[in-house]
Amino acid sequence: KHDPAAHKFVLNTCKMRLCRPCAAERAALIRANLLEAVKDREIRFLTLTLKSTDEPLRLTVTRLHAYFRQLRRKPLFSKRVLGGAAFVEVTRNRQTHLWHAHLHCLVEGKFMPKEALSRDWLAITGDSYIVDIRLASLVRAPAAVRAEMEILVEQRLREWLPGAFPERALRITRDGHKLKIVGDLSL
Repeated sequence: KHDPAAHKFVLNTCKMRLCRPCAAERAALIRANLLEAVKDREIRFLTLTLKSTDEPLRLTVTRLHAYFRQLRRKPLFSKRVLGGAAFVEVTRNRQTHLWHAHLHCLVEGKFMPKEALSRDWLAITGDSYIVDIRLASLVRAPAAVRAEMEILVEQRLREWLPGAFPERALRITRDGHKLKIVGDLSL
């Protein structure tokens, strides 16, 4: 007779940034921690965009971080923002092959006029003025956010590594505390 208690299922993860299951798990953990940290606070979603470029990606991301440090020192930002979290997103245009880097930030603080923020960002970057700031909606269902993250990661992987993934794959998902295979996922 089979005894289910005699067996244990263990999941080993590679923790690589581009691994879809690991990225989804990391995103879920980050989101849960952020939701707890920002509970009962007025949070704004800020996006800072750099002009698309063909320079090496490492330089673009380094430049983005340096510009963000400079922005945080500006009175418009430093007098209105109490704290926050920032995440880099990079896309690559399929036609031009240019990198498009931007920073997504969750910030706690006072109202910042978009026009003034755009002027400061342009003064810092020299060529980029596109910014967006709005009150954040952090109450979306975790499953919806996770699904969006999985789709985004998969799209980026397919763009960067064309032909590296089979057309059909198994999707594994978390059901409470158990992992289960949902089924064949036609990609």
